[in-house]
Amino acid sequence: MIETVRRALRWRWPWMVLVLVPVAVVGIWWVEAQPTRAEAVSVVGVTPASVEYANPDLVQLTVNRYAVLLASPTGLQGVSDDTGIDVDELEQAVSVESSLDSANLRIVVDAATEERAEEIADAVAAHARVLGADDDATDVSVLSPAVVQAPPLTASKRVLEAVLLLIALVVALGAACAVELARPRIRTGGDAEAATGAMVVAGMRRFPQPGLLRRNVVSDDEVLRAARALRTGLLASERSAPSGPICVLGSELGAGGTTISFLLARSASDAGEAVLLIDGDLEGTGLSKHLLLPQDVGLDDVLAGRADLEAAIDREGRVPVVGTRRKLGSDALTERRLGEVLKEAAGSWERVIVDAPPVGSQGADVVGLHAASVLLVVPLGAPVHRVRRAARRLARHGIPVRGVVLNRAPRGVVESMRTVATVSHADG
Repeated sequence: MIETVRRALRWRWPWMVLVLVPVAVVGIWWVEAQPTRAEAVSVVGVTPASVEYANPDLVQLTVNRYAVLLASPTGLQGVSDDTGIDVDELEQAVSVESSLDSANLRIVVDAATEERAEEIADAVAAHARVLGADDDATDVSVLSPAVVQAPPLTASKRVLEAVLLLIALVVALGAACAVELARPRIRTGGDAEAATGAMVVAGMRRFPQPGLLRRNVVSDDEVLRAARALRTGLLASERSAPSGPICVLGSELGAGGTTISFLLARSASDAGEAVLLIDGDLEGTGLSKHLLLPQDVGLDDVLAGRADLEAAIDREGRVPVVGTRRKLGSDALTERRLGEVLKEAAGSWERVIVDAPPVGSQGADVVGLHAASVLLVVPLGAPVHRVRRAARRLARHGIPVRGVVLNRAPRGVVESMRTVATVSHADG
C-alpha cells in the first residue's frame, strides 16, 4: 500500500490536482458562504426572599419555572414589548438553561453579530428582573451582564476550511491510487520485460542532456561508465539478433532514444569500432539539433539523390554522424532509398546505429523495417499499457526487438542490470 501511494504521488499527481482543486474550491466557497454567528451569555441569580423560602427543592423548582417562563412565547413577547426586538428573532436566538448546582439562570443568545447577541442577552436578563419584581418569594438579580463567548474550535471557518482541505487531499490521493492500480507503470526491469517480451539489456540513469549531447563532450566518468555498460548489454544480446544496422527508438515521445543512440555510438567508438551514427528522425531531426551539426549536406540530400552517403558524413566529432537538415516525413522514395542507404552504410562500417522517432510515428515504422534489429528505450514510469502497445506495433510490422533499455532508472536498478549484462556477456 505504501508503495502504491508513493508511485501515485510521483506519477499520478495530475490526477490529484484535478480532484483536489475543485473539491477544495467548492468546500472553501461553501464555508465562506455560511453566515458568521456570535454567542453571548448573561447569568441571572434567583435567591429566596426570606428564610422561610430557603428550601433547596423549592429554590430549584423556582429556578426551573423562571427558565421555562423566560423561553416561552409569553416571556419572549414580554422582552419584545420592552425592547422592540422582533419576537421571531428572539425565538431563534434565545435559550435559557437552569443550573443544578446553583440557583442561577444562564441565558444563551446566538445572533448574527456580537453586539446583537449582547443586546438580546441583556434584554432577556432585564426581563427576568421584571418578572422577579412581581414574585414575593424570590429575588432576581443579574449576576453577570452579557459576555461574548469565544466560538468553539469546530465553529471556526479557518478550522473548517483546513478540515475540508485535508478531506479533499485524502480523496485526491485515493483517486490517484485508484488510477495507479488500474493503469500500472514500468517500475523495474522485470516490468519492462513483461510488457515488451524482450530482454532488458541495460539500465540507464537520468543524465542532463545539454551537457551530454555535445560534439566533443561526455567526459564525465559516470556517463562514460553508463555508455560502456550499455555497450556490454548490447553485446550480450548479439547472439540472438541479426547483424546489421541497429535502430534505436523510444516507446513514447521523450523516452530518451536520442541520448541512448549517442551513448551507444560513443561507447562503440571508444572501443575501437568503426561506428556510424545516423539521424533517422526525418520528422523531428532531434539528434542533428542536439549535436549542432552543420547544415551543409544531410541524410535528406542522400535520400533525394542530391549527394552520396560519404559526402553527408560529419567527422568533426568523436563519432561520425550523418545528420538530417530538414523534415521530410515519409514517402515512397524515402522508404525505398533508406533501405539502400542503410545497406551501403552496413557494408562500410562495423556498426551502424540509427536514431529513429518514437514508436507510433510513421517514421519509426519505416526506419525499423529497414534496420536489422531494434533497441527499444523504455523510460522508468512509462504506463505499462503504452509500452505493450508499442511492442505490439513493432511485432505487427515484423520488426525484431533485440533488447530493451530501461531509461532513467534508480542507481540500484542500474547497477544490478550492469552486473547481469556483464555476466551474460562473459558467458557468451
